[in-house]
Formats: sequence, structure tokens, C-alpha cells
Amino acid sequence: MSGIKVSLDENASKLGVNQFSLEAMLASRYNAGFPIATLWEGNKDVPVVLKGTHADSASFSDLENEKIATYGGLSNAPLRQIAKFSPVFNEGARDRRNGLPTVTISAEVSQNVSANDLALKHFETLKKLTASEGVKLELGGEAASVIETLPGLLKGLVVAVAMMFFIMVWHFRKIRIAFMLFSLLSLSIFGTGVAMWITDMDFTITGVLGMVSLFGIMVRNGIIMIDYAEELKRKEHLSPRNAIYNSALRRMRPIFLTSAAASAGVLPMMVSGDGLWVPMAIIIFWGTLVTMCLILTVLPVAYWGVSCMKFRRRKVISG
Repeated sequence: MSGIKVSLDENASKLGVNQFSLEAMLASRYNAGFPIATLWEGNKDVPVVLKGTHADSASFSDLENEKIATYGGLSNAPLRQIAKFSPVFNEGARDRRNGLPTVTISAEVSQNVSANDLALKHFETLKKLTASEGVKLELGGEAASVIETLPGLLKGLVVAVAMMFFIMVWHFRKIRIAFMLFSLLSLSIFGTGVAMWITDMDFTITGVLGMVSLFGIMVRNGIIMIDYAEELKRKEHLSPRNAIYNSALRRMRPIFLTSAAASAGVLPMMVSGDGLWVPMAIIIFWGTLVTMCLILTVLPVAYWGVSCMKFRRRKVISG
């Protein structure tokens, strides 16, 4: 690491400046500055420091012209008049991780930039630059966490969907209706996409958990409507069209109330601003509202189509 060595000359002692006071003044004006207070933005602490105007982008001339207090603060003098400058080169501290020398590259991104996309983009570029023997490049931060955790969450998602399917088969005793509800889970994926598009958010690990919850909400609403339609067919001997029509009219209010309650329940989480849980809350909130509208429109048509296929098949066989 390159730097500048500042050595006081004989004029400094005559003006009441010593090496210790000079180091204290330069340390308070440059580098990280001198901490004086702390501001809190929610759960995040923001330090308030005292430092010079050119501390973050100082040049050699700025250091030369830096005003140094003399005679106990009664006057001041430019640093160049009481000190000599010489270049120095020091070896910086080496960070180690698991016993290996490590260089960490980090950056702060603006609000409208995806940290994951930016990290993955530059990761491929850095791979080409560090393609030498003995150098290993690893992705860190949130992007690495997503890559490590996402496969396990996706496996859990597959298990959850499979359990929902077998529950529907066990409840309705009809595989075709279970397959119909299972295929309509794609509406939840559409609702998730709409939620991400409306809020311009990235799909994170907690977003997967929100999508699993959305699957469960949609299956519950579908069971509420289809179960009552099957009951009308069995007890009232209604046609599939009339059964699902009356079921949609009767179950519209419970579906709306349960969906609205689920959306309202995640509002505190969504407005909290927590980067970890906000994506999950957004998917549940917007996804539930979108899929509720699709449930009340697409599901009755799909049920009518599946039931009419069976009726037509029976008619052809009997004829």
C-alpha cells in the first residue's frame, strides 16, 4: 500500500506543534474521521463522524495546504511550512478465511439496482481475470446465500406440492378434479410474477416461502368452491354448470373474506421495510388478491369443462 510520511521539522516545535497533536488532527480530518454521535434509521445505526472536507477524495496538494493549529489554537499554518513529505510503501494487512489469504471485494449499490444481478454479472468477469493457479474465486453475500439455500427450498416446495395433490385426491376421491386443481396452481406462479412486477422486487429465499403459502391459500379456496359444487351435484342432482355456478355465488364471500384476511395479515410485515421478509409479504399480499380473482373466474370454467368431458363420455357409451 502506498502512502505519505509526514515528518515535522524544527519549526514545528517553535509553533507548539508536536507529532502526537499532528497525528490526532490528521486522524480526525482524514480516514474514517472522529465519531461524535449515532443516528438510528429503524434498526440500522448510522455513525456521525467529524472529518475534513477533502477526507474522502484528498490529493497531495490538499494535504500540503491543510491548516494546522499553532500556539495552542491561537493561529494556524499550512502543513507544508512545518513538515516534510516522503512517499512510503507498506504491506497491507492480509485477511484470512479458513487459514487462506483472502481479498474481499464489496460495494454499495443504489436503490434501483439488484445486488444479486450485479454480483453475478461481475462474478463472471472476475473469473476470467483471476484464472491463475492458486487463486480461487468465490461468490459471497446475499447471492451466495441464495445459491446455497435455494436448492433445499425448491425440494421442500416439490414435497409441499406433492402433499397438496395427495390431500386433494384423498378428499375428492377423484383424480381428475385433483389434477385440475393441481394444474391451476400455475395461477399462483402468475400471481407471484404479478406481485414481483408491481413492486419491482427480486425473488429471494423468503419469496419461495411466500409462494408456498400462496399455493396453500389457493388450494384452500379451490377446495371451498369445488367441495360445495360436488355436494350440490350429489344431493341436489344439479348439472355441473348449475352446480359450479351456485357454488361460486355461495362461496364468493368466504373466499373473498379469507383472502382479504390473509393479505391484511402480512401488511405489518410489508410496511416494516425489512429486506428479509418484505418479499415474502409482497408475494402473499398481491399474489393472494390476484389469484382470488382468477379463482372466481378460471376455476368454475375449468371445473365445468372437466365435468362436461365426463358427461359426454357417458353419453357416447350409453348411445
